[in-house]
Amino acid sequence: MDRLMTNGKRDFDKDAQSWDENPVRRELGEAVGKAIAEALPLKSSDAVLDYGAGTGLVSLAVRQRVSRVLAADSSHGMLDVLGGKIRAAGIVNIQPVFLDLEDPAATPPTVDAIVSSMTLHHVRDIPRLARIFFSMLGPGGRIALADLSTEAGNFHPDNTGVYHFGFAADWLRTTFATAGFADARTTIAHTVRKQVTSGETKDFPILLLTAVKP
Repeated sequence: MDRLMTNGKRDFDKDAQSWDENPVRRELGEAVGKAIAEALPLKSSDAVLDYGAGTGLVSLAVRQRVSRVLAADSSHGMLDVLGGKIRAAGIVNIQPVFLDLEDPAATPPTVDAIVSSMTLHHVRDIPRLARIFFSMLGPGGRIALADLSTEAGNFHPDNTGVYHFGFAADWLRTTFATAGFADARTTIAHTVRKQVTSGETKDFPILLLTAVKP
């Protein structure tokens, strides 16, 4: 079972401009993006939602294999940074989209696949999100979602906006299976090695959940 926190939301807008300057974040985003691209069967005609896209490291990793990527985030600052990247590179198949699926008024798009990296632990109600993801996909739609394995709350120096100290693999599989997904599997996509507030260096495995809508 995951561990639920009760903090308010983190203000990602203020961190957006300097987000990619952190080498641990860059390495994590690139490694997870590569793992998702390798694990997820994608077609050139697919529309993919990258939920919690941030500055687009995962979107950039999958966009060459699909028709378009909806790079969705609830931070306008992150989307602005991503928009600058895609304009500078002349990329035409990544579309930054403001989307917060925790908002009851949000309108979920219909897509062929959903990917996400390090966003689930910032979402209060994971079973509800799993049901929304299921509703967004047609038969054969796929998900590949990466996030922390259960940890003691040391990954972030400030746990504002962290609702879960990672997840147990079996809990994730069961939660998404309950939402209707089939063939739910988890692997370790990457391991982050970083110094925590206490001064110790710790390893943080990143789980990758894959599943399909029957």
